[in-house]
Amino acid sequence: MLKIESIINKDLEKVTKWEIWEKEPTTYSHYYDKNESFYFLQGVAEITIKDGETFKIVKGDFVTIDSGTETTWVIKEKVRKHFLFF
Repeated sequence: MLKIESIINKDLEKVTKWEIWEKEPTTYSHYYDKNESFYFLQGVAEITIKDGETFKIVKGDFVTIDSGTETTWVIKEKVRKHFLFF
């Protein structure tokens, strides 16, 4: 499952302490063996989950992907995000 939310300022303070990941435009598959939450600082990506639903992720989106989710990422513009696996 994939969920996109807005983030409030008090939560953003915590998120900015998470590691940062960057990736140039590409397409790849990823299986989540842990939950991941991330906050897009820049970029545009489309994430398709195995059932075929596609989500467009842009700057300012806070996303959580559950463990056990199979995805295909299409990064359209360089991505920079804070992330946390849990």
